[in-house]
Amino acid sequence: MKRMITKANCINNITVFSLVTLTCILVTGVFVVKLLEDMEEGAALFIPGIIALFAGVLLVLIFSITRIIKYIRLLKQN
Repeated sequence: MKRMITKANCINNITVFSLVTLTCILVTGVFVVKLLEDMEEGAALFIPGIIALFAGVLLVLIFSITRIIKYIRLLKQN
């Protein structure tokens, strides 16, 4: 019974972190497109803010990918 609950939790966590990863990829893509559009228009850009937002999204993306790998390894062990 405990093994089945562990598998269900792993599958649930893999699903959640996969959605977070896909959202981060989508946000990064939209972010880059908007940044390129603003650069072409010559708009004033706040570089520290851009770097902070981009770094935040990348940190969440890396964290999500490592969690997916962790839960896949847990599933393989059970």
